[in-house]
Amino acid sequence: MCKPPLFAALLITLAVANASAQDKETLRGIAGVRVSVAVAGEGARQDGLSEAALRAVLEEKVRGAGLRLSVDEKAPALSLVVNAQKYAAEGVYAVAVDLDLYQSVSLERASAPPFHASTWRVTQVLLRTADDLGSVKSVVERAADAFV
Repeated sequence: MCKPPLFAALLITLAVANASAQDKETLRGIAGVRVSVAVAGEGARQDGLSEAALRAVLEEKVRGAGLRLSVDEKAPALSLVVNAQKYAAEGVYAVAVDLDLYQSVSLERASAPPFHASTWRVTQVLLRTADDLGSVKSVVERAADAFV
């Protein structure tokens, strides 16, 4: 396994999954969610990063928590975006994993109609070699565990 360059070692893992009272309040009363998954980055899919596998992880965690999977466009949306940038010379990927819950919100001081906004989020940035890119699935599992 190749050692990441110094600049890559400075990437800090951000796990914004603290269970503060405000975080819990934004999740209260949710009965079901829509799940969306997107993987971006050249070569990531060829090196083992599968949208289908990541979707299966999220859907299993949602169902396991007693939430229903919804197709209703008005339902809250659990959105996973994985962006993998390959640095060929170093043989590593810089990977950003973002799991957001989007809900319909409105401003008390405005008469504008409700809109979708992220009300909960977990973000993690990590490095993976091409042959270890499939391990991003375990990072997604931990993020989904934080949600449920």
